[in-house]
Amino acid sequence: MGTCKKASVVSVALFLWAALSAAESSPYPVSPVISGITWDTNTHSSTANGSDLWPTTWGSDGNVYTSWGDGGGFGGADAGLGFARVSGGPTSYVGANLWSRPRPGGKSTGIVCVDGVLYAWINEQDGTWPNVSTGLGKSTNLGSSWTFSTSIWPNTTGSFRPFSFLQFGRDNAGARDSYVYSYGEKIRNPRDIFLARVPKSSIMTRSTYEFFAGLNSSGIPIWTTDVGQIEPVFSDPNSSSETSVLGHVIYNPGIGRYILATARDRNMGRLSISDAPERMCSALPSSRGHMLWPAPWGFSAGRASRLPSATFQRHPATVSTFPASDALFLQAVCL
Repeated sequence: MGTCKKASVVSVALFLWAALSAAESSPYPVSPVISGITWDTNTHSSTANGSDLWPTTWGSDGNVYTSWGDGGGFGGADAGLGFARVSGGPTSYVGANLWSRPRPGGKSTGIVCVDGVLYAWINEQDGTWPNVSTGLGKSTNLGSSWTFSTSIWPNTTGSFRPFSFLQFGRDNAGARDSYVYSYGEKIRNPRDIFLARVPKSSIMTRSTYEFFAGLNSSGIPIWTTDVGQIEPVFSDPNSSSETSVLGHVIYNPGIGRYILATARDRNMGRLSISDAPERMCSALPSSRGHMLWPAPWGFSAGRASRLPSATFQRHPATVSTFPASDALFLQAVCL
């Protein structure tokens, strides 16, 4: 880890993507900024066996906040949905359960901290996957208690389903405007990623969301309230798994790139990492980057891959979390 050079840290909201390294069936060209990644296999660890998903965000108090589905999280009683806090550094961390509810309970795919308040997308598990509704949770005391707004997004084919929040560092303080951005999919269209935004003052109000609908003739993003008009910001036609859409995006201010991590092929254990630059007032990336990597942990990449923004800004090496086989796996990686 000591060989990693600390990036001068810089921060987007939307991807028309750039590629990290030439790779088999890569949907985008090589990144002009990131030449590769190096895994520190000595840092590999796992915990919370039996629990999955583990989206992450950097809280206002400096801790990392996360959520699990199923199991006991960090050693608690069995639950369907739970939230937890992770304290400490990337190689010496302590997890603590904060709140949970019984199965089925739903599952969270995305969490963000904005002005000291946590928000979480909730798969309500009200139908047979992928036809499930999505609700939104809110906690004003950093995860100790939650309120929920249910069925914000319907479960019909072609409907937009948010799955993650764009991460702008601690308490989202690096955000370039007053919006909070979410990435999502259209139900039964798992190979495209779409983008929504909402004023941070009305995150719980569905009617205030807007969606990326392409670019105008001057290259400026078009935003619409009509879900039927949305256009993808990332596509991977070669992906063979619906789990490829469960991506996690952070802004790295040191290199001025937005970085997307997904588990591209769940059974083959391949990690997909893409990057894009910031550009213009709407944070539109203009060049694209992508690469595929064999999963360094020796088994399936699982349902999602996370790159916690806290470790990107605190440490020369970064720590990625890789949920797989219903557990939380962590390993350091240098870009």
